[in-house]
Amino acid sequence: MSALPALADVQAPVAPGGLGAAAERYARLMLRKSAQTQATYMSTYRRFADWLAHRTGQPDPPPAAVTADIVAAYISELEARKAPATVKKERAAINRLAKYLHTVGAIDATEILMIEGSRAPVQPRRRDALDAATWKRVKDAARARLHQGPRGRTSKAAAHRDLALILVLGEMGLRSEEARVLMTSSVTPKRADGLTPWLTVHGKGAKTRELPIPPEVADALLAWLEQRERIVPGRGIMFPRLGRRRADGSFPDAAGCVDAHGGTVDDGRLSPHALRDIVRPVMLGAGVPAELVHPHVLRHTYGTLFMARPDARIEQLQKLMGHADISTTAVYLHQTASDLEAAVLAQDPARATLAADAQRRSQRARARARRGL
Repeated sequence: MSALPALADVQAPVAPGGLGAAAERYARLMLRKSAQTQATYMSTYRRFADWLAHRTGQPDPPPAAVTADIVAAYISELEARKAPATVKKERAAINRLAKYLHTVGAIDATEILMIEGSRAPVQPRRRDALDAATWKRVKDAARARLHQGPRGRTSKAAAHRDLALILVLGEMGLRSEEARVLMTSSVTPKRADGLTPWLTVHGKGAKTRELPIPPEVADALLAWLEQRERIVPGRGIMFPRLGRRRADGSFPDAAGCVDAHGGTVDDGRLSPHALRDIVRPVMLGAGVPAELVHPHVLRHTYGTLFMARPDARIEQLQKLMGHADISTTAVYLHQTASDLEAAVLAQDPARATLAADAQRRSQRARARARRGL
């Protein structure tokens, strides 16, 4: 048997086709990530490929078109339009693609990987979130659908499912993907030394975390699981789709998952679009502004309201929300001007009392003005 050739003598494989095909191959085969993470990378690469196609005038530019000048120009445009965190994530994804193209001999990525990012100071951004009163209205609106009667637009089973789903998002801070893939077996009964049941959550990066279920959520989950057993007996997806099938037998809100052979398996889960369609009418009905009507806003609401508690600890929130880096959790530490003013006035009780009286007088004056008095 002949010996294998020396590694230096082996011809490096060339990336297939254009940049789009090369990026798809990298994300699909080389990234050992979850399907959701792979989809996120592919979305980044499609935006970059579309931008490059427009810039070069080529419908499908080759990998060789990815140069240091091109990447630097793209990063500069991102920095002008996007939040620093978004720029950081997209730049990291492009660097990984550049390393892959370099490894297979399609480009020389040496200069690309040396490009520095902007050193402009980063201002912390407050996450879009609901205040406590608005979040209560959303929960009340979801509960009201349980009692809408036979002429209601939502079945009793769907109303129970939707309430439990909304509470899991807003009272436990789950990501949309985490909620969609929950199984009935994800709920663990009360521990011998505990007071609440627990939820096993499969998060980003194939990481798992265990969360105690608040009583309000536990009650809604129990009521939904009783309904679920009547219409979808047995174990399976916690929040399955409910509704009429299409003529071809599929459901309009089906998501499915990819099996080991690349085929699609219909496992009953909701699609991302279907989840948004569940949340949207409830939030709009509760008076939430249209720009805040999104499942992820409920996750931000959880983080914001958690840190508003007097005894809140950021390291606890990090574990509850499944953040790998505590700097991600730190966005919920945002202090408003009113927060800072209250903290300073608290050092002088007499002045704080005067400020509170002045604020109440101002509020009463604005109320009279609105009534036209």
